[in-house]
Amino acid sequence: MNRIILRILARLTVALVFSLTLLINWPLAGLITVFNLDNSLRLEAPSGTLTQGGIGRVVMSPSGWPIALGPLEWQLTWPLGISTALGHAPTAWQVNVDWQGLKSRWRISGGDLSALDLTQLPVALSALWEGELALTLQGGRCVSSSGALTTARLQLLSPTPLILGKARLSLICTGESPELFLALEDGDALSLEITTALNASGGSGRAHGFMSTDHPLTEWRALLMPSTQGSLASEQIDERFNW
Repeated sequence: MNRIILRILARLTVALVFSLTLLINWPLAGLITVFNLDNSLRLEAPSGTLTQGGIGRVVMSPSGWPIALGPLEWQLTWPLGISTALGHAPTAWQVNVDWQGLKSRWRISGGDLSALDLTQLPVALSALWEGELALTLQGGRCVSSSGALTTARLQLLSPTPLILGKARLSLICTGESPELFLALEDGDALSLEITTALNASGGSGRAHGFMSTDHPLTEWRALLMPSTQGSLASEQIDERFNW
């Protein structure tokens, strides 16, 4: 009886390995129709396989707002990792992830924001980011973070073109999820630090710093921070917000 059970387990193991090998090496174009059944997600121009492939364009509609990104390429790495590139070389974003049990290490190298099509959103940005972010997660908890992404020219494209100046983006491990830290600087007219955190019901954040009353971004201050509508004459900013 034991021999029969062992033979059955051996055959099941061989069948499982064969099926998985077949799946990950199957042409991606033949599998993509499964993902496109979801109306909020559309994958265009697939190529390669699950182990090494690409998507020409990924279209998503979170909360009804369409966002597109691409091209996206990836390659599985040994022993357990993935290397991805988003956008066109030589300004593509690079994201590398390595897993060791429940721990994962992320490395994000900056690229051109043109890889993200945000033109259908109320606010769209343009920038070429440089530098690298490193992040370590243990399960779903943020363990450590280092590095930063910087740009010498962060520009608002819509609805009104506006140059915001220099920017620095980093991640801060303060609890379960990492917080996003953005620093904006535009000469003597703007020095603003924005910290945001995501949670299950949305997000929260704080804006702290200085904004000259004649800076073009002042027009957006009431929109971005509604609680400041009665104090727009003040150049000092210390506001908390939720969404």
